[in-house]
Amino acid sequence: MGGRDNIVAKIDKGSYQLYTLEQPYPDFKKGHRIVDTGDWEKLKEQYGFRCATCGSREGEPNFHWRGTKTILQKAHKDPNKPLVAGNIIPQCQKCNRADRNRWVYDEKGRVIKLADASFVRNFDKDVIVKIYRILYKEFKGKNPKDIKNEK
Repeated sequence: MGGRDNIVAKIDKGSYQLYTLEQPYPDFKKGHRIVDTGDWEKLKEQYGFRCATCGSREGEPNFHWRGTKTILQKAHKDPNKPLVAGNIIPQCQKCNRADRNRWVYDEKGRVIKLADASFVRNFDKDVIVKIYRILYKEFKGKNPKDIKNEK
């Protein structure tokens, strides 16, 4: 729609241009678990008004998508928990959309673990085999049923 964050195509305000039939509108929200997210402006300031993941600065062209102006969004550090103060990092719309709640992040926006290990099933078979070999070696060939959750 004209007037949004697109800085490549000139679209009159209030007009629409079909972009894709495969992805929903970027601002589409379905069932987000938002309660009290704290002081959003202060949090963005703590991150220098940059995406915690890719470093793109709010209001400027995205580092990876030069034709898109960076808009910071409230993203989960841990998607298994509600979107509340203490569980939020600023992410640009591109990183937040690509994330799809697959990762858990630390305070600096670095991935520290999988949010849901079952998404590994979506990987290419060669990658799954490599992961299996790493885990087989790590657990010395033990049956997963015999492994206790050790930390």
